[in-house]
Amino acid sequence: MEKIKLALVAEDIDYGMALSESLMSNQERFSVELFDPDDQISYETCGADLILFDHPGTARPDNHIELVEKESMADRERLKYFKYGSSRVLANEIVFVYGEVKGRSIIFPEDSGVRTHAFIAARGGVGCTSVAVAYAQESVRFRGLSSIYISLEDIESTEQYMYADDGKGITEFLYYLFSGREHICSCIEEFICSDEYGVEAFRPGRGLNPLRNLSEEEFDKFLDYLIMCGRYRVIVIDIGNSLNHLSIRTVDRSDRVCCICADRSGRREDPGELWLNESSDDFIREENEEYEEIQEADCRQESYERYLEYRIGEDVAGKCIMVKNLCRPGESTENKGTVSIENDPVSFTAHRGRTKISIDKSFGLGIKELADEMSPI
Repeated sequence: MEKIKLALVAEDIDYGMALSESLMSNQERFSVELFDPDDQISYETCGADLILFDHPGTARPDNHIELVEKESMADRERLKYFKYGSSRVLANEIVFVYGEVKGRSIIFPEDSGVRTHAFIAARGGVGCTSVAVAYAQESVRFRGLSSIYISLEDIESTEQYMYADDGKGITEFLYYLFSGREHICSCIEEFICSDEYGVEAFRPGRGLNPLRNLSEEEFDKFLDYLIMCGRYRVIVIDIGNSLNHLSIRTVDRSDRVCCICADRSGRREDPGELWLNESSDDFIREENEEYEEIQEADCRQESYERYLEYRIGEDVAGKCIMVKNLCRPGESTENKGTVSIENDPVSFTAHRGRTKISIDKSFGLGIKELADEMSPI
């Protein structure tokens, strides 16, 4: 891994030591050496990529960053950052400045078996996003596979499941990637957020998802970049129920495809009791409506699968895993290649305006089964 050598010139030695340790713990690429302000020759000739000063001054080298006392004095354009802010945010900013100042990309290791897994559905409301996010959490928490969640929805759901703090995100990443400033993209930490388990995602843009506007060639470049950056072992792509050109391209390029549908049968757990409270006509009418809805969903699913085969080829069936979500407790399927996930509302809780998924209960058992069905990495 390429190291970024930092020289930290500190008047406050205790602060300098604490900041050095914090920066290196937040960013393993950093190597930090601490200098006294009076030792100008040493810090200017030590070969540092960037020189950080914890105090104001003049006549400084071009590759310097100044850490200021007050947040109101911070100015990113002039490379001035608040010295008492989040060290994680500061570490990300330093990596970004490194790409700008040095004008080169961080060198990535070669692809070491990255897998792309797509999640699709023939209709909305079947839990495609929750299954995709939970699968990414399972990969990180229990299988040690670093994962990133990518949404191809028009209005993406990233912020429903993780906190996206202020900062650059997918819009800025795509701008740098396609505007000849690709070296800045190598500082990928600057553009991402994560959940409490370590699943990462790009901070969403405002309005419509900018990924939806990419051509197939541009999307290939974006996906190739994530594969080659060496940061992830699993790329989870939430397609949803769209079948546009990017959806087809994603399915074609993915190693495995999870086709998600919902169990719409057995909504009445004890029909006999309902006969006591409803007229037979009402009961029969509702049963017929439910049957028609199930038939419609089945037809839509079959049409969806046939269309994928038509656009991509019959080989697509070989990498598809059928996922039956929202199943009744205790229900399982004997069909090979089909995973049943129980309808388990208690696994989903609201927390500070976000949805928190517990994969330690019955819903999580289905997710573990799904992960087992995936080809090992």
